[in-house]
Amino acid sequence: MSYLFRLVILGTAVCIVLVHFVLLRKSKPRRGAVLILRGQHHPYIRHPLPDFYAGRRRRRNSSCANKYDRQLTKALKRSDQFIVEKLLRSAEYNRTITYEDDSAFPRTAVNDLFPYSAFLITRDEEWRVDIIALVPTDEGRLNKIQQKTTCYIDLKTRTFSTTVTFNIVAEHMAPHYSTAFVSCRYPSREKSVAVRVALGTTGTKTDLRWLKVHNPSPNSLSIRNGEKVLLTLCVGPLYGGYSRMSQIVEFFAYYSIMGVAHYRVYLGNVSKEVAALLNLVKLRGNLSISFHLWNVDVNSTRVAHHGQIAAIQDCIYRSKTTSEYTVHADFDEYLVPNNSSTLEDMVIRFEKEIGKDKLGSLVAQNRFFCFEYPPIQSALWQIPLMLSRALVARERTPWEHHIRSKYITSTSATIVGGVHRVVEATNGSVHVNLSVTTLAVNHYRRCCGLVNENAEKALVPDEPDQPDIVRDYGLYVLGMRILASPVMRAIETLG
Repeated sequence: MSYLFRLVILGTAVCIVLVHFVLLRKSKPRRGAVLILRGQHHPYIRHPLPDFYAGRRRRRNSSCANKYDRQLTKALKRSDQFIVEKLLRSAEYNRTITYEDDSAFPRTAVNDLFPYSAFLITRDEEWRVDIIALVPTDEGRLNKIQQKTTCYIDLKTRTFSTTVTFNIVAEHMAPHYSTAFVSCRYPSREKSVAVRVALGTTGTKTDLRWLKVHNPSPNSLSIRNGEKVLLTLCVGPLYGGYSRMSQIVEFFAYYSIMGVAHYRVYLGNVSKEVAALLNLVKLRGNLSISFHLWNVDVNSTRVAHHGQIAAIQDCIYRSKTTSEYTVHADFDEYLVPNNSSTLEDMVIRFEKEIGKDKLGSLVAQNRFFCFEYPPIQSALWQIPLMLSRALVARERTPWEHHIRSKYITSTSATIVGGVHRVVEATNGSVHVNLSVTTLAVNHYRRCCGLVNENAEKALVPDEPDQPDIVRDYGLYVLGMRILASPVMRAIETLG
């Protein structure tokens, strides 16, 4: 009996092995389940980069957040919370922001028309008032608005009415509303300076909402002793969802040592904490900042990026009387000149090479420093956390000019500004595409899903592929100067 029992046990074991073998032959192997590829170290990197995906399985979903992204995000939250707690104990927390006296979107007598600011234009012997506004992208609705709209120009001594024309600024993303210059033409013999302007319906002056007319002529006075500053930085529009306190601090600290003389910040319904921090940066950081109320109803207008294109035009035109040049950047974008010079030094150098009256704009290529790339671990514990010290790994290949690029532009030469380049400029102005060895944009953000067409590769590739990254210490070496800035000292002494 025992011999028979052993035969049964042996036969059962053989059957189990055979069944298991057959099932394995029929089943499909999971792609990448056990395959691990090690990253190659670039021979010119000062310190070897750790393996990007070593020991991790290939994901089947589209998410590409990894351990480095999680580490950095956690460190940013810790730093942001520390700043908020210090702000809550400060006097700045209960201070309200003071806006420019005329910055707002007034309600008009014309439905579907959202004017923001107005400027007297005297170009080519032609006088007119250009109003920066948001208008419908639908051609039928736009034609109806134009037919029933009349412009009223107040010269202080009298008021006259005139027809309007709509010059749409092309935007690649404009769901329902886009930016436009609404032009109110002067009569041929009229050469008096306008004081204010309003848009109303044809044949009636009721329910007018007046806008102050800015005069950006060369002879108008500026904000500092009748002389223009060299460089103004435009920021925003900024809305309620933004809460990255550490990035706000580092942004202003960096540009304050780069020769930026003035800032124009466009604010929507930001949180009380963000407003308090901006007030603190201005007052204790000893910065010249103008705040502009950007109260566009983005839900009803559905304008791209909170009306960013309109804000860019407003900043350029307001700055024509106060600044030689402007640059528009978000809180995660840093224009970094080579050889540790300042932006001010670089602009002056190109003025001498090209001619101040000819220089139109300087365009810098973009390079991403991705949250998904390995950070410097020790820098993650610094408060305020500085992305320029935590992230030195970036994509190797810069993006093409005019794709995610940033530009410094002459206010006198610019007619229409875009997000990544000048759209329209005066005749004869020179626009220079700079190499990254002269000026580059360090862009610090999460890069999941982004593809650099110049490199023909995803910035965060699927596992087990390695990203093509190098270490870049161009901004890192400025860390001590940034830490010594009045903005950083204001945070250190807070609370």
